[in-house]
Amino acid sequence: NKGADKLTAREAARLAAILPSPRRYNAGSPGPYVRRRAARIQAAMGTVREQGPDACVDRR
Repeated sequence: NKGADKLTAREAARLAAILPSPRRYNAGSPGPYVRRRAARIQAAMGTVREQGPDACVDRR
């Protein structure tokens, strides 16, 4: 166990990827679905870091 402030971006993305079904999915040994979802989450995290949160909102 480690605190949220000690998580790497990859670990945080994997944890977010297993929600809302943490009993069904495993962040420690992720299957293809969790890996793909975590990659999308991590990409979004990069967008927020570089461009700010407004860059993730579609304002049509």
